[in-house]
Amino acid sequence: LAWGMRGPLMITLRADYFGPSSFGTIMGFSSLIVMLGMSLGPIFAGFMADIYGDYQIGFTVLAACAFMGSFCFLAAARPVHPNQE
Repeated sequence: LAWGMRGPLMITLRADYFGPSSFGTIMGFSSLIVMLGMSLGPIFAGFMADIYGDYQIGFTVLAACAFMGSFCFLAAARPVHPNQE
């Protein structure tokens, strides 16, 4: 349920922050970053499990990365629209 709500929210936020003229470029770059994480995250977690014998270290590192991303998301400045200046 949460992942389904994330999609429309992220699209709306990108449109608000960057406007329609940059929307396609921003969507492309952000999708690239998301897909890299989705591709490399399981490989990293499996690699850590092979080295340390369980998934705890790998998942802890990935959770820390997600936490840092959430903090950056919350710390982002609000977009300024031309009609609000």
